[in-house]
Amino acid sequence: MTAVLADGTGMFKQAELRSGLKLHAADVTEARNYRHDTELQPGLIVTLFLSGQTRIALGNREHDLLADADTPQGIVLACAEQDIFTCERLCDCRVRRVSISLPRAWIDQDTVDDPYIEAIRRFSRHHGDSLLWRPSPHLAAQAERILLTAGNGSFLERLRLESEAAEMVANGLRQFDGPEHSILSGRDRMRLRRLYDYIDTLEGDSVTLEEIARQAGMSVSAMQRLFRAAEGLSVFEYIRLRRLERARTALERQEMSVTEAAYLAGYGSPANFATAFKRQFGLTPREVLKRRYS
Repeated sequence: MTAVLADGTGMFKQAELRSGLKLHAADVTEARNYRHDTELQPGLIVTLFLSGQTRIALGNREHDLLADADTPQGIVLACAEQDIFTCERLCDCRVRRVSISLPRAWIDQDTVDDPYIEAIRRFSRHHGDSLLWRPSPHLAAQAERILLTAGNGSFLERLRLESEAAEMVANGLRQFDGPEHSILSGRDRMRLRRLYDYIDTLEGDSVTLEEIARQAGMSVSAMQRLFRAAEGLSVFEYIRLRRLERARTALERQEMSVTEAAYLAGYGSPANFATAFKRQFGLTPREVLKRRYS
């Protein structure tokens, strides 16, 4: 069952999915400093913060999370026992986030002897433990689509919401070790950081894979393997998503027209830009502008 609540401060969304997962999403701006305590049942929580500043606490662990459109923040939180979860937000700070709760029964239902699943179960037994990571643009786009999907409309809309939520969980849990999804080494993470920083400075389409790989001192094939492991995307797919993300942010902030946003994203045709934009975010560029003006 889904409930969508709206008031002067924003939008809250809750949905219990047929898979057993529970979805909580919010796009809110608090009128005053806000604190909320809620009782959690054992399981895991996968959360992606798209923007804003939030302090969360579980057990004796606290986390200060800060995100914006260019640097979303992801966290997987382990709740090994029934406990109080605290969330604090500051006055006038807009927070946009999507959380998926995985009950203990959902985690334990797979009996396959798989080191990847065992790593997730071990983590879930350590109360208050957390795993932070930088979500890919692809994952941020999934969270964006969840926020934009009402979830209480047609059958196909509800089905899409469940699909997006399941894929978000899968991407969040990819951070755990296993035979197919290994945690990146410190050296690989340093290389990725250099690549991320360099890619964010790129303008136009003249850059080559060789030039990008040179920034991290690695071959093109090694760079592509690293991006596939970290993002599930090729380098150029990642670049395309980053540019679409920047264009969406500019439109949300009313900083430019649709034509200018198309150019920022590397599209010569506003129509092609609108098609790619809707495919990623579920809305056209003009609909994003309309949401901000309404």
